[in-house]
Amino acid sequence: MQYNNNQYVYLEMNIKEMIKWEVNFDDVELEDIEYKKNANILIYNNIYGETKDFKNINKSVRILITDYETINYDKFYRIPEHIEYIIVDREIYNKKDEFEMMYFMDKATLKEYIEENIEKDDMYDRISENNTTMLYYACLKKLDNVALRLIKKMDKKSINRCDKNGETVLNLAIYNRMEEVAIELIKRMSDDMINKMDNYDQSAIYYACYRNMEKVALILLPRINKNVINKEVNNKSLLYYACENNMEEVAIEIIKKMNENIIYKTIKEFDELHH
Repeated sequence: MQYNNNQYVYLEMNIKEMIKWEVNFDDVELEDIEYKKNANILIYNNIYGETKDFKNINKSVRILITDYETINYDKFYRIPEHIEYIIVDREIYNKKDEFEMMYFMDKATLKEYIEENIEKDDMYDRISENNTTMLYYACLKKLDNVALRLIKKMDKKSINRCDKNGETVLNLAIYNRMEEVAIELIKRMSDDMINKMDNYDQSAIYYACYRNMEKVALILLPRINKNVINKEVNNKSLLYYACENNMEEVAIEIIKKMNENIIYKTIKEFDELHH
């Protein structure tokens, strides 16, 4: 799954109106894309307080229509790559400050914007309404060199924060396999933030094992507490993900800190799966 290839189109219509009036999307004019009538469309929003995992979106869906609130507060960087276009409602037009628009910039535009503003003292430590920084978006869009420049400039307090989903820049860097960035972040992050679990119970060490980032995992493990080590994600232990990715040295270090009952449970699950 990746975020960078998805394209945004801003539709001058509120998503609530789309639902209320059952808009015929064949009649919707989308100036920035070649609209294909046979493209499957999914309306996704949290108007009713729903929270879903975007990775479960059906592979036949190619156009996703959503609202600003959902795109701003859910884990939108995990939209599957088969989604070709993301259409957001008119609420985005209320965001006039370019800094608050970084979420919606493509990779090239974001790189240019950060490079133009990186030397301004009031910019690289500035916090967005979503509790994020330029560094967060640099990691989101896999801008390794830009992220490394920002890390050197930023105050540790700005680095040691999370967004409204509890997501840290370290989590993003590891998820996007930005090894050098992740290692530099670990040097500057507190134990509390390194052990921070997001709203989905996922932590930096979870991402390192899940994404097969062995070097990063080995650097993290001495600082990971037992609560995080023993936390299961999607009913699977940290040891399970390490074994699944053949991270032998990492698995050995995890076992040293893990509760015996979870170790035995993991061995049994892994054995059943592979036999």
